[in-house]
Amino acid sequence: MPFYSAFFCGCYKYSMENKYCPPSKYRTWDPNKWVSGPDPFTREKYYAWHKHRSQANYRNEAYELSFEDWQTLWSDEDFLKRGRGNHCLSLCRIDGDQSWNISNVEIITRIEHKKRGKATWKTTT
Repeated sequence: MPFYSAFFCGCYKYSMENKYCPPSKYRTWDPNKWVSGPDPFTREKYYAWHKHRSQANYRNEAYELSFEDWQTLWSDEDFLKRGRGNHCLSLCRIDGDQSWNISNVEIITRIEHKKRGKATWKTTT
């Protein structure tokens, strides 16, 4: 399956090993050296948290969620329901002017997030 097809798969998540780093003879997988520990699923969660934090930093948004907070927010079942489809889950802020912290975030479907955003979007005329 080509790399780009992972973006059109709805809520199903492919494993990180096949999606981001195809196996090669020069790059080996050593779970004992992973920051998140030897569990591949925890590593996938850690990588998602790291990307989320990096994107918030890129947008100059304050980010106070630790990896432990991220794990309490995302249960294993909910984490597998993330994606780009309308009924997939996403983490969003309750108040967009405040920072990303445990008391200001919630997990909702993407369609709910879009509906909430349309109510606050400004029309330019």
